[in-house]
Amino acid sequence: MLINIGGNIYLFKKDILGIFDFEEFTSSVEGRDFFRNLEKNKMLEIAEPEKIPQSVILCIDEFKNEKYYLSSISVSTLRKNQGGEYL
Repeated sequence: MLINIGGNIYLFKKDILGIFDFEEFTSSVEGRDFFRNLEKNKMLEIAEPEKIPQSVILCIDEFKNEKYYLSSISVSTLRKNQGGEYL
């Protein structure tokens, strides 16, 4: 099953390890540093750069590498779109 996270980006449900609230993730200095590191290491993709991020999606690719996505879609909507299951 494919999940649309905005900006014409679709992820396979099986590849999603977690969906997190962006504000909670970045509320600390450590969280903001973590995102800077992700950007520096090209592990972060922003689904819709012109919109304010609401959620962070952690995925794993076919090589078992972590990749993070920022989405302007809320955590609750993303979870509902993927069948209501808690990730």
